[in-house]
Amino acid sequence: LLTFVENSVDLLSLGSIAGAQGGSSGGAVVNLWGFLVGLISTTSEGETTATRDLRAISPSYINRDLITQTGFDLATLLAGNVFAQAQDFNTRVAPGLISLYLR
Repeated sequence: LLTFVENSVDLLSLGSIAGAQGGSSGGAVVNLWGFLVGLISTTSEGETTATRDLRAISPSYINRDLITQTGFDLATLLAGNVFAQAQDFNTRVAPGLISLYLR
């Protein structure tokens, strides 16, 4: 377990597992009870899967960062009209982010 701030679980180190390869980002990490505990985000460098460490960001980190960036939490986002919010994002926010990315 890794943290970006004190007293929080922000990043899970999953070790050397088959998912530690390109294309795994965004995949769900669930515990034995089927609860989402992370979203795969990065892997360390390594020649083989056995030498890489797969990492996932925690839902609590995602929620905290969403609040910081937008002022509302994940529950609020998911309780609303997600389709309309996605369209609004694609119309208002995405073009600016794309232009920053392409600089």
